[in-house]
Amino acid sequence: MPRISKRIVTASFVAALSAALGALGQDVLSQDRRAFADGLLSRGLYKLALPEYEALSKQNPPPQDLDVVLARLAECRRKVGDNAGAVKAAERVVKEFPTGKSRFQALLTQAQAISALGDARKASEIFDEIATTPSADKELRLLAMYYAGMAMFNAGEYAGARSRFTTLANMAKEVQTPQAKDLRGFAELFLTDILSRGDAPEAKANAIKAYALIAQSPISPRVGAEALYKGAVLAYQTKNYAEAVARFADLASKYPDDPRVADSRILAMWANFSAGRYSEAAQIAERTMEQGGVSNAELAECSYIKASSLANLMRRKEAVEAYDALIAKYPGTKFAASATYERLLTLFKDGDFERVLADAPKVSNPSPAIAPDLVWLQAESAEALKNPGQASQFYRMLVDKYPDSRLAPDAAYRYANHLRETQAWGEAAKAYQKLVAAHPESPLVPYCLYASGCCLFNCGKFEDAVRDFDALLGKYPNDSLVGETLLQKAVALYRTKNLREAGATLDLLISKYPNHARLRDARFERARICYELEDFQAAEKFLQQVLAGNPPVETAREANFLLGLVYDAMGRPADAAAKFQPLLADSYREKLPSDRLVWLADFQFARKKFAEALEATVELEARELPADLRQKSDFIAARSHMALSNTNAAVAAFRRAAESGVKTRLSAEAALRLGEILMDDTNQLQMASRYLTSAVSLASSPDMASTRALAYYQLARAAERRGDVNEAIRLHLAMSILYEGDPSVAKAFSEAVRLLKVAGREEEIADVMAEFRARYPKEAAAFEAAERGASQK
Repeated sequence: MPRISKRIVTASFVAALSAALGALGQDVLSQDRRAFADGLLSRGLYKLALPEYEALSKQNPPPQDLDVVLARLAECRRKVGDNAGAVKAAERVVKEFPTGKSRFQALLTQAQAISALGDARKASEIFDEIATTPSADKELRLLAMYYAGMAMFNAGEYAGARSRFTTLANMAKEVQTPQAKDLRGFAELFLTDILSRGDAPEAKANAIKAYALIAQSPISPRVGAEALYKGAVLAYQTKNYAEAVARFADLASKYPDDPRVADSRILAMWANFSAGRYSEAAQIAERTMEQGGVSNAELAECSYIKASSLANLMRRKEAVEAYDALIAKYPGTKFAASATYERLLTLFKDGDFERVLADAPKVSNPSPAIAPDLVWLQAESAEALKNPGQASQFYRMLVDKYPDSRLAPDAAYRYANHLRETQAWGEAAKAYQKLVAAHPESPLVPYCLYASGCCLFNCGKFEDAVRDFDALLGKYPNDSLVGETLLQKAVALYRTKNLREAGATLDLLISKYPNHARLRDARFERARICYELEDFQAAEKFLQQVLAGNPPVETAREANFLLGLVYDAMGRPADAAAKFQPLLADSYREKLPSDRLVWLADFQFARKKFAEALEATVELEARELPADLRQKSDFIAARSHMALSNTNAAVAAFRRAAESGVKTRLSAEAALRLGEILMDDTNQLQMASRYLTSAVSLASSPDMASTRALAYYQLARAAERRGDVNEAIRLHLAMSILYEGDPSVAKAFSEAVRLLKVAGREEEIADVMAEFRARYPKEAAAFEAAERGASQK
């Protein structure tokens, strides 16, 4: 039988040869067609060999070795995808030639076709039959066992596959041929693959080690390359990226011509990228893009890795250019969609926030995978540009459009925070509560409950604030916010006048969190509650604790002031004044209540601490005060100035008190004092008399008789100074008649007698003296004795 040349067989050559063979006789045709078909088969030209074997199978009489022809016909049909035809041709060999030399080859083809048709179990039974039949060719038996394992493996029946591959590995040790060695090596690879699918946590780690052992001493280069490849893939899948990188590198260096090197280039690129080896990942991407036979999808993937690697290498300008090239060249790929977002992210990281905000709206119909991130990036860019209004707009947009996004809780929280920062307390509280309702398991919930409570507090909704604080305390009893929440809850309860529960809440905070950062604040609030509940001793104890340990200046001022109030309530005015007075020396004086300042001024004046009294009244001068409180402050200031000989300042203060517009005891007192001072200036006698007359009028109530009497007395003195002696006499006599018991009345009698003498009204002196002696005998006797002494001189 002639042999066909091993040179490449073209389709035109085959057609020409077939036509030539058709012109020959039957015997020649049979012999040459068989050789021709076998030559095509040996070259893997199954589509060309198939019609030749078809023709040979139908010859009559049949050709020699018909079973061989039918077996090879079945194999060609399987190779071209006609698995059903392959099964049919193979069954004919098995039935018609049960002892033929091609029976086992036909069974092998039949089982492979059946496996391809989806019946792995039936295929495995046939493979097993071949493998366990001693009369079958040893290498064919090995091949059958290999396919049996493959069929079970592909069907997901790993226990059966493990059994067959184990048997194959043992059988192959007895056959020392290259194919047997390869089959043994691939059996070990499959057994390792099955090992990696185990349920034990360490299954994949053990499989990676097993692949490494196979690769160290491979049965063949092909097996060694496969072991490195599979080990690298498994390492990558288990996120052991450094190991994957090392094995892919070994594969490329040890077996540069193996097909797995080409198969691994994309995954090797990802492994390097995932391991943080961005420079290497970019290099692999560039080399892959320069090679031939790379699909557009792979080119897009390489472009993406290159751009992302550049971004991670801080070569952001180059990264943006690479992203732009990817988007322009491969716009329809999934990597273009990712690149669109990552390009903006790169610009963001480069601080080009304006460009992010300018380019982001140009992304039309972003994929669901990046759409929320795109909005988030715009929000963060606006935040970076210190444009809270625009940032808030994007946060709200993200929440409204993508409520199920992983970013939605954070966006909702940021939006609520923006509302809080603008003091939109009510809207902020609603936003926090909405987040809690939509994402009850979010780790942000305790922060939202706390923030909502604080916002409601600022709205004056103290009971609602307590509700949110209680929700946090109930659901998150061990959260880091509990201590602060107890403090805020107590303050809210205080505002609702629920003083006892507020106190109990602070007691819990103080006892449970002795190292809390705001323990001092808690003690201060506790002291304030004790003060209002009139438990002054407890209030003093808490305030002393607040003041211990050098508290901040502002805290010390607040505590000292409250302690002053406590001492005042305990009847310890000196201690109270000692706490209040130092507060006037610093900015805290502005926070001291006006009534306390007036009390302090009055108290200090009574102790003859005139400068201290004035210090309090000076602070009151700049304040808007009720008229009566203003008058009292001015009156104390005037008297303090008088005590310090500041006459002009005293006059001004008395005048303010006298002309305050309110009619009180102090109105009369101020008018009286002002008149007395002005009398010392002869140019002011008329004004003095006016104020003294006003004092008489204002001191009309019975309890002010002494003031009224003194005002009359001073009016008489003013008349005398004006030279109107008769008016002075009249006023002195009027006072002496109208008032009884006042010390100034006796003086008025003596002054009246003195002036009667001056006026030469001797006939009236005896009557006045008689009245004087009758009502004030001691004072009259003293007066007469003084008069006699004066006349003797």
